[in-house]
Amino acid sequence: MDKKQKKSLVNNAKKLIKEADKISSYDVAGAFSNYKQAADWLQKAGDTKVLKEVMEKMEELANKGQEQSGQAAASSNLMMNLGVTQKPAARSVTKPTARQVSQKPVSKPPARPQQTSAVPSTTAGGDVKAPTRQAGGWTPFVFTHGQELEVQLVREDGSFISGDEMVHMMEEVVKDALQKIKQWMDASQVPQFIQQKMGAYPRLHEDHEKGLLVQIPYTLPDGQRLWIDSFGRDGNVAAITYILELVTPPAQYVEELAWWESTLFSLAYQILPSDIHIVSTALNPTQEYMRGLSFGDHSHIGSHQSPLEKIQMYDMIRNFIPAIIALSVNSPIMEGKPTDQVKVVKGRYAAPNCVRSIRLQKNTTMLSSNNPKRYIPYILDNSEQNQQFFLQTLQKADFYDARFQDVYPFTDFNTIEVRICDAQLSIARRIGLCMLFQALGFKTRKLLAAGKYVTGVAAEALVKNREKAIKQGLFGTFSTTGIDEQSFRDYDPEFANAYLGKSGEKIRYMFQHVQKLFEYIAPELRELGFSKSPYLAPLLQSVYGEIPNITPPFTEADFQLSLYLYKLNQRQDTNLIPDLITLSKQYAMDNTKHPLQGRVNYPNGF
Repeated sequence: MDKKQKKSLVNNAKKLIKEADKISSYDVAGAFSNYKQAADWLQKAGDTKVLKEVMEKMEELANKGQEQSGQAAASSNLMMNLGVTQKPAARSVTKPTARQVSQKPVSKPPARPQQTSAVPSTTAGGDVKAPTRQAGGWTPFVFTHGQELEVQLVREDGSFISGDEMVHMMEEVVKDALQKIKQWMDASQVPQFIQQKMGAYPRLHEDHEKGLLVQIPYTLPDGQRLWIDSFGRDGNVAAITYILELVTPPAQYVEELAWWESTLFSLAYQILPSDIHIVSTALNPTQEYMRGLSFGDHSHIGSHQSPLEKIQMYDMIRNFIPAIIALSVNSPIMEGKPTDQVKVVKGRYAAPNCVRSIRLQKNTTMLSSNNPKRYIPYILDNSEQNQQFFLQTLQKADFYDARFQDVYPFTDFNTIEVRICDAQLSIARRIGLCMLFQALGFKTRKLLAAGKYVTGVAAEALVKNREKAIKQGLFGTFSTTGIDEQSFRDYDPEFANAYLGKSGEKIRYMFQHVQKLFEYIAPELRELGFSKSPYLAPLLQSVYGEIPNITPPFTEADFQLSLYLYKLNQRQDTNLIPDLITLSKQYAMDNTKHPLQGRVNYPNGF
């Protein structure tokens, strides 16, 4: 930024400050918003003198106690993110009001009572309640949850199909998929609850990017009906057509989402030509990387109680991006071999220079920048000013250009999209990651109900830990670069203990950070009925498990490395494609199973 740009930012900030001074006596919210935007600009311009003055004004305004929804907490949080150390100001504990949504299902699904609540309610006293679940029933999500699963189609030797052949084949496959779903519906092989939510047959749709695809109708909790592009080829990479995209409708229940994922995989297995196979991993281990040709699991999380809750949940997920990556890495092999030697040391697969997610390392165009100055920012709320700040930070012209990010809160569907997870080998692990996102959102709702805002972690720390998680997964070292520890502890001691460890405690490795994350959300996982779920078990097993002949930490990427090492030591062909074809089908058809066998030593709180 040159001197002229800095001067312009400072002048604009001073104008906002003057306007805020005029209205602060009768419009606290408006004044606070002006001060906040001015502080953002001053920080960018590096004018610490005026920045300090505006911070004092914000603290004074917050101390008046006139603002509902915890504006004093917002002040402390913003100051912390701008690097200003101070004791938290006295603040109102008035709970922010939130629109309550309760939606009964259209029809009772098998073995599940009708009693349900799509979104938890908040009592008059401010206690956030988990969605109601009766004995023997399906497990409700807090938020609606859909997934886009990018699946690779290969021949038995790992080679891709030619682009022209893929286009022709997919048209026929999509037509067969439509007929197969109709047959299942006519034969009552679709659970009644799900069929009622569909309300009609799927249909064929011609998309200018994806070509022919199957659209499935589905009803949201608020009664809105959508047509989901559920079965067809991925359209984001127009020149490469090897990606089969399976998209679930937005589910209200854990078992509903798991059913859709297994069903879409089953659909593919039944109608694909016999010489075409599915591999559910984030990179083809036999091929070199081709730009844009990698495979991820994307989550869409919706039905938030308010725009504020959605943005704050985005902030919460953003804080734990490195931990989520470390748990979901699954692309450690390219061109037939890992990026370094693999060996066993004291029961652990020691591969310090083996990149665990080559997908995330290579695919830099459809995810967030590794530059901390351009990394997705912490934003307090959904205001127009914060939306523009989001775009300015990313250096994007509009939200269409900005949509390919690690986590993105401004989708056309009013959802949060999470794009960082590698394609998982097992559906169980996919659903477990969804549970993790849901619990983080539930924790966010509790914080807002208590008059607090989510703490914001510095982009420097996130980017550094993101890089280490990509390269070494759960074995990566944990960095606190850019984090003001005292501000963390002053603002939210519980979060600080979870993120940094207790005062004097040192978190050295990513797996320890992940363990702290699970401890942090253990109450939420327990209240939601997730803590002992077979779907969460694969994640817990990665850091708390007893795995035969293996000492955790251990992920699906480490599983691939261990399989490669075994075949190498046995002097077998180290091509993993035949194994991954078999395992992908096994763990898709039985959606509670996963490759990390053994038992979980559940930590305290579970």
